[in-house]
Amino acid sequence: MGIHDLFTDPCLHSYTNRNLMECTKEKYVSLKSLLNCSVHTLFFEPDRITDPAFFQLSDFDSFTELKIVGRERIKNENLKSLLLNCHVSEYVFLSVPIEESFQFEIDELKDPKHIEILRGSHWIPAEILLSFKYDYICVFGSPLSMDACYSFINQWLHSKNTSFFFLLVAWEKEIHPEEMDINRLGVNMMPFDRERRNPLFRYKHHKQNCYRYKNTAAEMETGVDFIREEDGLLASIRFNPNALLFCVWHDRFPNTDNIEFTF
Repeated sequence: MGIHDLFTDPCLHSYTNRNLMECTKEKYVSLKSLLNCSVHTLFFEPDRITDPAFFQLSDFDSFTELKIVGRERIKNENLKSLLLNCHVSEYVFLSVPIEESFQFEIDELKDPKHIEILRGSHWIPAEILLSFKYDYICVFGSPLSMDACYSFINQWLHSKNTSFFFLLVAWEKEIHPEEMDINRLGVNMMPFDRERRNPLFRYKHHKQNCYRYKNTAAEMETGVDFIREEDGLLASIRFNPNALLFCVWHDRFPNTDNIEFTF
């Protein structure tokens, strides 16, 4: 493998009968020394791993992102080991079936500010919202109640938090219309106005260098707006039949060129 291959195929490959974990550690140290850089993303496919030792990653340095993707249900002990042993500085992404019995104290995650769970978010409690630990939260199949979501939005309204920017909570069942009553927030709601903000909410302000957010935008033209009186920050709420989206406009008119995916 030449230097050119390292940059066009930035993955660790190991074809050996030796211990896979030991080989991976050796490759990791070698590439880090050669390129003089840290590892940005750890992409994990547990379907292909049978050795439990491979879920012990405390010997590695920190990662910017941890992504766990699979079709088969991940064992409780393996998922917990990954979440506890990986020092993730920015973003945790899970798209893997998780056992109903899985329990984990979300505060045990060391540093990530952004968390996205596409399947099996039943273990995420309401405290994840009220702690204000995360700036970006996206959970599907969530047990979070609409009351918990409104409590979070109300708490944001009366806080001095200036880092939070996006919340998406999706439920398996459709929302009852009476649950969508946004008047309970007690603020002046305004319909969408192109002179006030862009119809597309893009994450560029916070994640300019992260491909996950780079060309993605939320369609907020059907959302309603309100302003936090304390500092004038604009926020929007949009309802889908089974989801709530809440975003804070740190940039009211982000550049929406080259958008590849909207939702």
